[in-house]
This record gives sequence, C-alpha cells and structure tokens, in this order.
Amino acid sequence: MVSCQVFLVIGCVTGSIVLLCGLYLYFEVGEGVVYLTLVGTFFVIFYTWPPKHFALGEISVLLVWGPLLVAGSYFVMAGKLSSSILTISLVYGTGPALLILGKHIDKIDDDRARKVQSLPLVIGSPSAQYTALGLVAVQWCLLATLILTQAMY
Repeated sequence: MVSCQVFLVIGCVTGSIVLLCGLYLYFEVGEGVVYLTLVGTFFVIFYTWPPKHFALGEISVLLVWGPLLVAGSYFVMAGKLSSSILTISLVYGTGPALLILGKHIDKIDDDRARKVQSLPLVIGSPSAQYTALGLVAVQWCLLATLILTQAMY
C-alpha cells in the first residue's frame, strides 16, 4: 500500500508535469487549451462525485472520452474544430459510455445498496437496456453518416 506522503509526492510531481505541458500548449495554441484543461481537471477530480451520484456518470464518460479527448486533442493539434471532428468524437465516446452503462445495468442492486444514483438505477433496468441499444444505433448511424458524406477533418 502506498503511504499518504508518497501519494502526495506522486500527485505533486505528475501535477507539475501536467501544468508545464499545459503552459506550453497555452503559449503554442492559445486560451482554448485553458478551457479544455479546466473541464478535464473537473472530471479528473470529480469523476465519482458528484456526477456519479446524480445519474451523470455515463454522460460524463461520453463527454470525456468523446468531445474532450478526441475533439480536444484535434483542436490542440490543428487549432480548429469541425462538425466532422465532433461527430467522430461522439462515435468514439459512445463506446466507453456504453461499457459503463452496461456495467451499471449489471450492478444495479449494488448501486442501490451504496446509494449511487447510476442511470440504470434511476430509469430502471429495462429502460437502461433500451438506452444501451439506442446508443449502439446512434453510434452506428453517426459512423454511417461520416462514411456516406465522406466527411473529412
């Protein structure tokens, strides 16, 4: 087990590295990086609370793994965004969101006992299963749209 002191040292070192990278990107790309960093920091610090306790865990995962990670990375590298990139980011982000949704459907009784308001607990297991199927359909429809329109970056 890692001691509290070691944990704090590791946190400070890695946090400093992230801060230095963020400063570099700020000077290279501009203030958009600051907003992405603030949103990312919010989700790193508050992943399990409050979003997970207000049935927002799955939506948080979709936003982090989709627009924040994919579109944010593209923005930092290219300095611009497009509707195609945002669509691609949603296609990508839907996968992890589905994984979390499925996991929460399976452990709905555990969430109820721990008073974690996961989406399946709030809307019920059958509705959550239909939501998962709908998300799969949305993911494939977005992908098909990108292919059929030959969307480019």
